[in-house]
Amino acid sequence: MTTPSAFEGAGLSIVVKTPLNIGESMIGNYTAEVSSYTHSISANGGYTSADIVIGGNLIFAEDWLQNGLGRHVEIYGASLQLIWEGFVNLITVNMGYATFTRGPLLNIANRVSAVYTPIFVDPITGLAFNPKITGTTTETVIVENTLSQEMYGIWEKVLNIGEATDADAAIIRDLYLEEYAFPEGNPSISISGVAEEFSVTLQCRGYIDWLGYVYNHDNGTTDCISLWASDKIVDILQDDPNDIISTDYSKIEFNGVLVCDNELDNKQAKNIIDDILTLGGGADDRWTFGIYGGRKAIYSSVPANLEYIYYTSGKTQQIETIAGKVLYPWEVLPGKWVSVPIFQAGSGIMRDNIRDDPRIFFGEEVTYTAPDQITISGSKVRRLPQLLAKLGLGGI
Repeated sequence: MTTPSAFEGAGLSIVVKTPLNIGESMIGNYTAEVSSYTHSISANGGYTSADIVIGGNLIFAEDWLQNGLGRHVEIYGASLQLIWEGFVNLITVNMGYATFTRGPLLNIANRVSAVYTPIFVDPITGLAFNPKITGTTTETVIVENTLSQEMYGIWEKVLNIGEATDADAAIIRDLYLEEYAFPEGNPSISISGVAEEFSVTLQCRGYIDWLGYVYNHDNGTTDCISLWASDKIVDILQDDPNDIISTDYSKIEFNGVLVCDNELDNKQAKNIIDDILTLGGGADDRWTFGIYGGRKAIYSSVPANLEYIYYTSGKTQQIETIAGKVLYPWEVLPGKWVSVPIFQAGSGIMRDNIRDDPRIFFGEEVTYTAPDQITISGSKVRRLPQLLAKLGLGGI
């Protein structure tokens, strides 16, 4: 009888499917083969990363190396609740003394354009004028590799070249597409000691990384048309070229802060959302955004109430809810206020003003390692950064 791994022994399970862009068909359940597992969830980002090591034979390892990039991964807790999901971004396969890598998927570029300042050339000689004459910043047409897009989804890159002739800008754009349209693969050999058994290491990322597409919006005027911050986030998500992000926007709370609708600078969707987050809410309160289960976006203000408690004096090290429910380590989420009440035990928890209690912090990121290791990194939450952002000030 095989001894269950720490992952399986904790009651966790893993389901692997084909990439979402090609159908999300079931491939298999590899729970018994998982030898180690770690995931991270962030208040800004949601499901962000997971590292998974799976054992297997030669055929298993070769299949992952050839076909595993971009596969959809779902992790379930002991009660069969979804606790993390994402896609395979980088694969490392150990085959004896040889190691092979494939990816990362995030490096792929199969829709490419270039922004540059044109250098004018003499139409007779074909050479740049001397002294040099330059024009205004312009952008090439977009070139695409449809085969790569069918296999891996649309990954868009806008290159910033600087000064270049029209011809050189086109050459650079085309060569970039040629060299980055498909994932890289690099083998290495290390002959020393005992050869490693066959294993596959999956470095996974959350679907927040699929918000790397370029979002531009031109309202046709030189003026900004104002709209609610929450409405703009919906507009950005609706522009997803891969249809990966859920169209269920019920977890996007209304935020009455006004923002400009125009976006003309080839910025990535995720970066624009980050800019909106810096503004916070109408009371200069902080807001967070993340992609969670079912690729649903959650956009909300930081909660006002304490939710988690950690008692350092207990015999079992665990996180509880304020109502006294003991949480499994994989159930703990970021974006919550956490109290460690043993510190300054002589005074009660300041539930009316949790920001001023030194025993309470805001959970920015939770990292869980099977079976029972958990780290919560935190910070204090202030209103000043949001006020400065609204005033157009980067800092003081």
